[in-house]
Parts: sequence; C-alpha cells; structure tokens
Amino acid sequence: MNTFFFFLSVLVRTIISDLNKERTYVNLLNTIPCIRRFNSSHQIGCGKLDYSSYEGIVYSVRDKAEFGRLEKLNKLDIPDLVVVTLPSYFAKIVQLHQHDSGNSRIQGIVLVSNLDYISNLTESDLNLSDDSTSPNSKFSLYSTNKTYGPSEWNPSGTNFMFQNFNIPFYTIYDLNEIEKVIDECYDKFNQHIFDKYTSNSFSIKSSESLCGMQLGLRMTGAVSSTVCTRRSNIMHTLESSSFCDPLGGSNYFTFLSQRPSNDLPITILSARLDAFSLYEYFTPAANEPISSLIGLFGITELLAKQRSQMNYSSILVVLFDNEAFDYGGSSRFASDLVREKFPEIKLSFGQDQEESFVLKKNNITSIIELGQLGAIGFEQNENLYIHRDPISYAKEPNVAKTIKQLTDKLTKYSSNIKPIENINQQLPTSSIHSFLRNNILIGGISLADFNKEFNSKFYHGVFDTPENMNVTFPDDLSEDEAVNFTTKFAEKLQGLTTSIAQTIFSLHNPTQTELSEQVSLSTLNRLVYCFYKNTTCKYFQDMMTTSQWKSYLTLLEANLPKGKLSFYTGVDDNPISGKWLSSMLLRYFSRNLDLESLSEDDCSKDSEKVRKYERENHISIRNFYYVKNSTCVASSIFLTSSVSPAFDQFEKGVLVETDKFPAWTESSWNGVDVQMKIFMFTRPSIAGLTLSLGIVTLVLAFVLTFLADKFAHRIFYPKDAEQNEIFD
Repeated sequence: MNTFFFFLSVLVRTIISDLNKERTYVNLLNTIPCIRRFNSSHQIGCGKLDYSSYEGIVYSVRDKAEFGRLEKLNKLDIPDLVVVTLPSYFAKIVQLHQHDSGNSRIQGIVLVSNLDYISNLTESDLNLSDDSTSPNSKFSLYSTNKTYGPSEWNPSGTNFMFQNFNIPFYTIYDLNEIEKVIDECYDKFNQHIFDKYTSNSFSIKSSESLCGMQLGLRMTGAVSSTVCTRRSNIMHTLESSSFCDPLGGSNYFTFLSQRPSNDLPITILSARLDAFSLYEYFTPAANEPISSLIGLFGITELLAKQRSQMNYSSILVVLFDNEAFDYGGSSRFASDLVREKFPEIKLSFGQDQEESFVLKKNNITSIIELGQLGAIGFEQNENLYIHRDPISYAKEPNVAKTIKQLTDKLTKYSSNIKPIENINQQLPTSSIHSFLRNNILIGGISLADFNKEFNSKFYHGVFDTPENMNVTFPDDLSEDEAVNFTTKFAEKLQGLTTSIAQTIFSLHNPTQTELSEQVSLSTLNRLVYCFYKNTTCKYFQDMMTTSQWKSYLTLLEANLPKGKLSFYTGVDDNPISGKWLSSMLLRYFSRNLDLESLSEDDCSKDSEKVRKYERENHISIRNFYYVKNSTCVASSIFLTSSVSPAFDQFEKGVLVETDKFPAWTESSWNGVDVQMKIFMFTRPSIAGLTLSLGIVTLVLAFVLTFLADKFAHRIFYPKDAEQNEIFD
C-alpha cells in the first residue's frame, strides 16, 4: 500500500511539473540555428557537445543607444544576456562578444531577418556577407602563388561563416514570433528595467519579473572532419555512430547535341547550384546561384531548339553542386575525368542492346561559366565582364587561343560584354579553378556582373534577396499579369544571354553562324517571377507531373523558412528544394522538341514511336514523363556525385588528399536539442513562496500517506467482512 501511494504522489508531481513547464516556456518554431561544420583541420560555426542550454535575459538592440548600453552592461557583473538584434548591429555585437568571450555576459545572439519588421534600413545596414573577403581561396589556383595571392573579391565579407563561436547564433524571421520576442517579451517586461541603467550601476529588484530566452544547440560532432570521420566509423552500442556527414549531393549534366560523343570538341556551359549562409538552409541566393541559373535555362532552351544543326561539336550543360564549400562538386567532376573514373552512361539508341559511354577529358576544349548576374537589374549596371585565369592564358597557347576566340565572339555579339581591364587579374570564384588545378588545360571564361569586386553586398548571406537586386513587382498585378511582367533584370538578361547563346552556336555550327531567334523574354519573365516572387507558381506546376509537384511541395515545407527555396549544399541523400527544382528545370528546357507533341501513352521509353525515332536518328533518350501542360518531356539528364574526392574512403574512417581536395562535413544532431524558447524568470519572492508551498505540500503528502497507511484496515475494510460481523 505504501508503494502505491508513493508512486501516485510521484505521478501527480510529475504531471504538475510538466504542466508548469508548458505554461512557463514558449517554444519558437520558426527559428534557424547556426550549426557546426568541419574541414580537415578545424571546426567552425556554433554548437556544443553537452546537453546544457544557453540562457539569459532578453536584451534588444535596435538603435545606437541600446548598443552603447550593451557595451557597458557587458563589462558588469550582471546576469547573462541573450541579445536580439537588427542587422545593423549584428556584426558589432559579434565582435563585442569575441573581444572578451571569456568574460562576456552575452550567451546568445538572435538576428531579426524579416525586413517587413525593419524600417528605414539602408544597404549599408544590411551589409552582411557571411563568407570571407576571398571566397574559396584555399582551393583556388592562387592559394600557393605568392605573385597573385588571395584577391578580396568580396569586400563585404565578415568571415563569420568560418569562425568558431562558443555561443549559439539563431535567426528569427517569422513576424509573429519576432513580435512575441521583442514586443511581448523585451518591451513589456525588460525594457523599463534596462532603461534604469546608470553609468556603472545596474541592479534588478526582487519584485521585478524578467523575460528570458533559452537556446539549445547540441551538436554531436567536434574537432575536425578528420577526427569526426574516424569517430563516425567506430561502432557504438549506446548511440548512433554518425557524428558528421560529408557535404555534397549531385552534379547534373546533359548534352545538347544529338548524342553524347567523345569524337567531337566539347564546350561546357555551366553554373553553380548551391549556396550557404551562417544559418542552415536559409539561403535566399537571389544573386548567386539563382540569377545565373535563370540565364543558363534561357540559353539552354534556345540552343535545344537548334540541336539538329549542331553537328560539329558537343555542348555539355552542367550544374555544379557543392561549389560554395571550396569547389567540392567541380573537384569531383574534374578528378573523375583525370582518373578515368567518370560514371558510365548506358545508351540504347532504340535497340534492345545498350551501348556504354564514358565522358573523357581530352575533347573538352572550353568552359563558359555564368557567375553572378544580378547587378544588371540596376539602372546603372549594363555590363558583364569576361574573367579568365592569367597563368594558363600566358603559358598555354591552346588555352589562350580558345579564350581569345570566345572573347572575340562575345564582344562581337554584344557591346555590353567586356574583357576585364587588368590582364593580370586573377580568376574570381569559379568552377574553372578545379579543372585547371587538376591539369585539365582548357580555355575557361567566367561571365559575371563585376569587374574588380562583387557588386553584391550580400554574397552568401540571408539578405541576398531579389529586392536587393532591384527585382520587384507592382502590388496590383494578378498572377497571370505578374508572371509576364518584364523587370529590368529580365529585359537586360535577354540581350546578354542571347549573345552568349549566339557565341556558343557559332562555335558549333561554322556553316550557319547566326541564330534566327533570341532567348525567350517570356521564359525569362516567368522564371524571374517564379524564382523570386512565387515559388509555387502555375508555370512551375505545369512543368511537372502530379507526383513530381507533390514532391516539390514537400521539399518546400521540409526546411525553414517554409515555402522558400533553399540552395544550401546539404549532405548526400537529403534533397534540397532549390537544387531539386533546378534539376527538373534542366530536364524541361533541354527536352527533345521533336518528341514533345507525343501523346501521354507514347511518352515512354518503351513506346515504339520513341524507339523508331531513336533508331532513325541514332540518339538515345533517357527520361520521359508527361506534364500538365500536355508536353512530353523527353530528355537525357545525368548525374554524378558532388561529394569531394577527399571522402573516397569515408566508410573506412579516413580522409584522402586533403591538401588537394576540400573535406567539409556537417555535424549531426537531434532536432529536440536544437530549439529556442522564451520564458519568465521567477522573481525571488515568488521563488521563495513556491519553495515554501512545495515544502508544505511535501510534508502534507507524507502525513497523508502515513495516516492512510495507519488506518488502511478501516479505510479499505472489505464490505463483506463488515456484514459478516453484523450478522455473527
């Protein structure tokens, strides 16, 4: 009986404590953390190994006075703070904490990233690029070259992405939750207390209630990719053996010629596919990679229409993934070519017997890469610049010849595509670095909207948004009107991409050098609207099957911010919405137009009409599906891994050639351990009262338990026994 009452009292106390916890803590669900990542020798980002959380009193920085007060508070012996800040002061607060991190009172920093909540901010206030001033410099052609050295392409870079922080960073973007933290938490409970601060004195009265914040950020990985990889491959019995995972997914490519061939010169048209910011998955990526992807899809659509006329060489369109982290995807692509390990492609040509095709490096003669294009959306920016590597240009005659040919044609077809002014200027951030580092000596040019430094102030940051590219839409337009609205960006992009397409076409068809049409302005308008304004637009929906569309919607909701495209690099086997969408668009725009009018029944690899077409034209088509706009999408999209070659022996717990290839990994974690909560700090007087009531309740529970036990024979006396006593 004693045991029963004991467990009953424990159960009641547990239920009450859980209910109190739910009433005390408010979970904020739309927040995104800075997480832990590793390269071969270091760890970067945020997170800790133990289960403890960071917590402190909420303090908000919205103006110069509040930041000045924080500087003084940070030197005092006061309770810990969690600082919620507008973008204008984020970098200053990080530097304030880092300056004396051992004694800092700051236990967490939360960035407000919803621009609808913020007013009167200038571009300089949002000047947040989480990357370094010299992106990917460790694995560039010039990493060990003292003559060229690193060039500061990204003057707005804070390098926060590559620092190791001992406190958590979060960003909060949901308007309701921002108001909950700042208006209902800080303004209501904390501001009037901090307003009482005088020169060197700050105290909190026992009668004052304060609103606090708790930040959980437990990461399982630690030290470096080398250590974490080894630990991940040691079997554990009590917990998961995976402490970190290699970054990377898939590179996508397709041939725009009638058939893949190593017998003809190959020109690569490429763009990168991924991005990062300090906060996982939160990659608006409006300027890069989205602007370059829009341009690439427009060119691909136009050249796909000329497929039958391009018989003198092959065009290989490639989307390189995992480029944001030191060219991991292009390093894999180039390494596989050099080592002759490029994945084999099976081709049927309408026959039962399949043939094999493996891409070789020898016939790849040139690369045209589309870099950042977003600045052309501004009135004063009209030009794209032709960047190339000065070392190979000076030393390799064939490289110089190819680059000169490309430059001559591009400048011939457009007065707004210009060579760089300094012939010794190094090649900026580009996938071409990987090919040249692997001794694939080809003529490579990168086309971008800048000459000496990035125009974008938000490279790899959460404010790389279309508004900061001057891409906006009138509020009074319906979707049908907005999808056909021509922005300055789309208007200029049409002329520039047409010139690029014309250059490629003239290289591959010497007998007919002029294209009969331009890149479709309608296509560019729709892509601009759907990428930048409405990610679930009907235009995207019409390009997919019902099941594909459901998959896409699921991916949009899988990561925060929900409904927004993400281009975060991510880990293998983890589809990312923006990259998945781009692979579908590449399929659609590179489709074989001779087969697009097939019926739904005939839109199949096994259809006799398709097999006959393949036999007669000696081509092989890989993918078939019928989409909502009554089009048969018949295309051949291939993919290769974009995980760095450094992880070729990952399953054995070792990394290889980390001096030659990047070795970036991401820590694993449990979602329960990564969360943000606000709560009320209990006043000392209330805490004392609660303790007293708890002690009284405990004593009463013991007394009641004792009495119930002592008189149990009366309280629980059997009724039948009582009746028997009466009648005896």
